[in-house]
Amino acid sequence: MDYFNFLEALVRVSRAYHFSPEMEAILTTPHEKLNFLLKKMDDKFKPLKKTFGQAREKLEAEVGYQPRVVVDEEEEDFSEEDDAM
Repeated sequence: MDYFNFLEALVRVSRAYHFSPEMEAILTTPHEKLNFLLKKMDDKFKPLKKTFGQAREKLEAEVGYQPRVVVDEEEEDFSEEDDAM
């Protein structure tokens, strides 16, 4: 699942989630409903975030990944105004 589809899935879940009448009265906008669900998921999976982060750090240390900077010299000829087009 790519990033765009992941975000769309979150929005769909927030629309389909069955909020109690009390919560419906408090969470009146889609933005508030989405934030409520994101906080609920964050609370539930918070322990996994730390474990996942530690596993990623360990993997990066084992593999010895070294990021590289790639500069495209042709692209340097363009200005920021060209990027806006």
